Amino acid sequence: TLTHQACLMAEASPTLGTARAMPRRPRLTFDSTLGYPGEGPIRVATYNINGTKGGKLAAVLSQARKAKVDILLLQELHAYEDGSHLRAHRTAAMLGWLWFAAPGELGDPASGVAVAIREASERITARNETLEVMLKGRCVSIKLNIDDIQYRIVTVYLSAQPGPRGRQIAELDKKLATLDTTPIIIGGDLNCVENSTHDSRRMGDTPYSNAHGEKWKALARKHR
Repeated sequence: TLTHQACLMAEASPTLGTARAMPRRPRLTFDSTLGYPGEGPIRVATYNINGTKGGKLAAVLSQARKAKVDILLLQELHAYEDGSHLRAHRTAAMLGWLWFAAPGELGDPASGVAVAIREASERITARNETLEVMLKGRCVSIKLNIDDIQYRIVTVYLSAQPGPRGRQIAELDKKLATLDTTPIIIGGDLNCVENSTHDSRRMGDTPYSNAHGEKWKALARKHR
């Protein structure tokens, strides 16, 4: 920030015995946490949309665009390879989003995840995203450049049931172990937490069994 105090300072002149006024020099300060002009934190949001029909997807994408979210991670699309996944793609494109999705499976009605990138984002400088489905209908990742640095963006939706959730964490752990060293940003609806006392909905446990929360904690620390 630039601060210029308008007051004048008097400087004595030994030769003339008078005082002359001169402006105070501007004081320059810089807060590095605010970034340079035009910069700021990149905005990544995650949301369990619980279905894309009835204008819900359009409403969520419009709100995220208004909030200038750069990357939006979505879970529970309920968009399957019966044509509904194509409608979701068209809706995203009309509203200014690049859409990368793993369609849900009809036998897994809660499935379907996506990564949406706001096309007008100035922070994502390369458009060479590579889609990879890591868990069918449950986890998808893409590589992209943020401020010319490559990242892997992952969205995941883990089962609400303890058995399938444990198997999904184990499978995802194996998949992540095969990847390169690209930094990872991962988000989603995990249906388990590292510390269930931090759950905002109720104390002591999540509405579902918190089984495998420790496994997820270990996975997150291992691959960060």
